[in-house]
Parts: sequence; C-alpha cells; structure tokens
Amino acid sequence: MRTTLQISFFLLLFLTVACTAPHPKNKIAQPLDVHYAFMNIEWDSYSSAAKIWQQEHKLRMEVLGGRKSNIMLVDYQNDKALVLIPSQGKYQRFPVERLNQSLPHFFDPQVMLEKKDLGDETISGHPATKYRVLATGRNGKKYRGTLWLSQEWENFPLKWISADKKVIVSWSDLELQSLSTDWFNLPTHYQPLNTAIIQPPQ
Repeated sequence: MRTTLQISFFLLLFLTVACTAPHPKNKIAQPLDVHYAFMNIEWDSYSSAAKIWQQEHKLRMEVLGGRKSNIMLVDYQNDKALVLIPSQGKYQRFPVERLNQSLPHFFDPQVMLEKKDLGDETISGHPATKYRVLATGRNGKKYRGTLWLSQEWENFPLKWISADKKVIVSWSDLELQSLSTDWFNLPTHYQPLNTAIIQPPQ
C-alpha cells in the first residue's frame, strides 16, 4: 500500500513507474538543446527520484522505480499531461490543472513568482541565487518558500523548500543534451487507456 501511494504521489505531484522507453539519442531528426536534471522530492515521510528533460514549456519525467508506468509528458502551453504505460503501449491524458498542486510547477509559464533576493549560493556544485518566494499557480493557489535558481540556466530551479518545510525538492546533475523533438511527443503507436487506472487528486 505504501509503495502504491508513493508512485501515485510522484506521478501526479510534479508534473510523473518499470519499463523504460528507448532513448532517442540514436535517432535525432530535428535536434533540440534540452535541459536535463536529476530530481529528488521529499514530501512528509515520502521520497522519490526522477529524471527530467525540459525545453521551453514542455517537460518529460521518468520516475526511478515503480512497476507499471514510468513516464509523464507535460505540455503546459497546451494544457495537457500524458501518463505513458510503455509495457502496454497505452496512455492517459489529464489537463495540467488536475495534477497535484503540492508545490509550484516551476516550468509552467503561467506560474508567477514574487522574489526577494537573499544572495548567492552554490547548490550541487552549481552557482545559484537564493530567493524568498511567493508563487501563484495557474489556479490561483499561493505557495511560500525558499527557491534557488540557477545562474547558468535562466529560471531553472535547483532547490525548493516550502515555508512549512514539508516539501523539499532538489535538481542536480544538470546537463545540456541534444535530443529529437519526438522526445516530448506521444509515440504514434500508443493508444488511449479505456479504463482510468490513475486518478489525479481533486
């Protein structure tokens, strides 16, 4: 039961279990410069880790561990999130606002940040600027916390600690990769899942 809760939480927390889709590095058609990072989330007594790829308003997440589905594709501009189940060639679609809102979606251009500069620090070996933040999500929800933003990649988060310290997120192993545009697209052979097996929180 605990494992199921962890998987469901991470799938729907950010943006998010153990077949891995083929990596596209060997079939670059229209290469993009893509931001890659390793992401770790601690939420109360739960913790999860994932690999993420971000390019403009698009995000791909692959959770590390789990048993059935491990890929989520998010397109913030077009308001859609897809959970892929590679073992079945199936997917399920959600609007972005139905994803869990336990922390700000920092890659969503609709999230507004009010920042107070707290100085420079180094996070995971990367130069960062520390801010006290009031974030407003697309649904109007407010978040308060401390945010470290990369000085190498504009507006890319390196660490977030909520004001109540219940949610801690870190991004590390930053790398710029050249990948196919297909990396953020639904594979053409995938079919919609007829029975909803993943329910986003209401």
